[in-house]
Amino acid sequence: MNKAEKLDAAIGCIDERYLELADITGREITRMKNDTAVFSRRKAVRIALLAAVAAVLLTVGAYAAGSGGAGKWTGYDAKNYGRLPTAAQCVRDAGYIPVLTESFANGYGYSGGSMRVHQAYDAEDTLTEKTRGFDFTYEKDGDKVFFAQSVSFSDGVVMNGSIAATVSGLDIYYHSAVYKTVPESYVLTAQDIADRDSGRVVFSYDSDKGADMSETVVNAAQWRKGDRFFLLLQLDGALTKDELVGMACEAARLLAERAA
Repeated sequence: MNKAEKLDAAIGCIDERYLELADITGREITRMKNDTAVFSRRKAVRIALLAAVAAVLLTVGAYAAGSGGAGKWTGYDAKNYGRLPTAAQCVRDAGYIPVLTESFANGYGYSGGSMRVHQAYDAEDTLTEKTRGFDFTYEKDGDKVFFAQSVSFSDGVVMNGSIAATVSGLDIYYHSAVYKTVPESYVLTAQDIADRDSGRVVFSYDSDKGADMSETVVNAAQWRKGDRFFLLLQLDGALTKDELVGMACEAARLLAERAA
């Protein structure tokens, strides 16, 4: 399976309840396209992947958006960067400076990115807040690491996973899960249910009668500083836990150095 197929499979593996939390639905994506066309969720790979996985990892059950009721969030790419943007560009585009690095010590180099507009809605589906974040991609020998940086809508967002390192007072959390798609007729076994309830496996059903079971491993390192959240993740990636956490530590040090 090539990289494009892996990304496509990952979207199919995302549990529908997390897609709902991220508001990545056919209706929403169509609305984002000015209601002019039906836009396949599988074609919105980058948007859906980062948004939905962030919903899982940050355990976004609901944002206390404005009214205090259950809310939701979504986002869209507002500007693309073929080259790593400068600090001045970032301030102009989003109002703050993210972690900016051309490459990491392990050789993963910048290969593209975007500035994303994130939107929060209250229980009545009324837009209550907009913030802007950055999604950067780093690549080495065809292996990609996604680096998402955003502003939180709520102090109540709690990161999933366990603390794997602490850098400059910032706790780095690591989380790993298997995203598994199964045929619609598949009946979960007792082990499947235990894996699902523990969060180790996220299940999604495929309505295609000829569909086979497939799995995608998502590994992520994440941390926060004030109202800012940072997420490094891989799909079926080459990096070990220590290597991915090491990249997160490197980025966290850059953040701390800039603040010093």
